[in-house]
Amino acid sequence: MDFALSSDLLDLSAEAHEVGRTAAQGLEVREDSWLRGTSRDFQRELAARGWLGMCWPEEWGGGNRSPIERFMVVEALIS
Repeated sequence: MDFALSSDLLDLSAEAHEVGRTAAQGLEVREDSWLRGTSRDFQRELAARGWLGMCWPEEWGGGNRSPIERFMVVEALIS
């Protein structure tokens, strides 16, 4: 059994890391306060990339993406 991640998943993770780094630039972030509220601009960025409701069916406004794709994006954004 091959447990290696596909290049598509690795690319998605790299993209999500870059989005997270860009969004965090210029913000003062303390280690104990990773959740600081909401940002409409960041929400718009995630929505434009189809990263909100990723696993929901398209007919419900979701992205119809796999759970592993959602995992890769979430893990990259919180790291």
